[in-house]
Amino acid sequence: MATKPRVVFIFTSGRRARLASREPVPSELFYGYVELVAQGWNLDLIEESDVVPYRRALSYRALARVLPEPLDISLPRLAGFVSRLGTLNQYDVVFCTNQQHGVELSVLKAAGLLRPPLVTLVMGLLPAAPPSSARAALLARILRRTTVVAISRGEEAFLRGQLGGQLDLRYAPFGVDHHFWQPTPIPSNAYVISVGNDRHRDFELLMRIWRPEWPRLRVVTRLALPPSRGPIEVVAGHYNQVLITDVQMREHVQNALFSVIPVRQTAQPSGQSAALQAMAAGVPLIVSDTTGMWDRAVMRDGETCLAPRCGSDEAMVAAVERMISSAQLREQLRRAGREAIEQHLSAEIMASELGKVFRSVSAGPALREPVRDAVNA
Repeated sequence: MATKPRVVFIFTSGRRARLASREPVPSELFYGYVELVAQGWNLDLIEESDVVPYRRALSYRALARVLPEPLDISLPRLAGFVSRLGTLNQYDVVFCTNQQHGVELSVLKAAGLLRPPLVTLVMGLLPAAPPSSARAALLARILRRTTVVAISRGEEAFLRGQLGGQLDLRYAPFGVDHHFWQPTPIPSNAYVISVGNDRHRDFELLMRIWRPEWPRLRVVTRLALPPSRGPIEVVAGHYNQVLITDVQMREHVQNALFSVIPVRQTAQPSGQSAALQAMAAGVPLIVSDTTGMWDRAVMRDGETCLAPRCGSDEAMVAAVERMISSAQLREQLRRAGREAIEQHLSAEIMASELGKVFRSVSAGPALREPVRDAVNA
């Protein structure tokens, strides 16, 4: 077997503390790191706080963004990465789990300062609305020496359409830790759950359509919610800032009658983590159908989930009514959703596919082989 390349994973802050935690932690937070280490890979971990200390980052907040989304180049972080080039250049592969870090390091890669192959995950690299040709061209130029990995089939297709053959674009399925997200034997089924903090969550739609006669809706979010006629309970939650522990979040999800993830139109795989966690936990799922839907071969409306048209009050009401009224449908989705995670969207599959990307890019252009698609093989 070929020697495994030495890879450094670059994370936002907080991952090292989660690894050291005595509480169980779902491994998807580490994008394959945990599984690959268990397989004997030589991996290191760098956090954003190692690059730009928190106090210094606060002092430079006014300079943090010098270009609009999706470029998001932070001058303090870029300077921090320059200061770490001596360390980064010792690895066989540099892997960014955050696309802002990936874009910033791509600037250094394009300039010839970062020597190892650079791989970055992307989640919402370009807006769903057609970006300006100048911005798309600039982004393609910055990323021209970077291997870009989409974790959504929808976003992969969208980027190919927007940027054509200008990128080394790969796909690796995002997967969740189905050993952590286990179904509970006797769920309370006392409420419906909705989880999320990103700007594409359409909680306004959910508050607008939720009816007084429906089950209580428990929303785990830091976002401000508009009033609703229906029974609503809000739980403050945020993974990165650990306002709620992973075990507490699992209990919230496991005991739900079903999960509903309302999403606005976007090419980003918004809602992906929360949706897959619910499916792994055996909780029936409603999730809006958007451009960024991660894999339609797996996320099949009426088979593994319900996927109403995004932005449609009528479609969401119909999906919620179906889920409330049919215990048979909930049981079907519960079983099929769990099976879909185990077979196609697990953390182990994600790690395996990323490992193939790392081997491929470290082999050099002349030796690279196509990366096998685990989902459709």
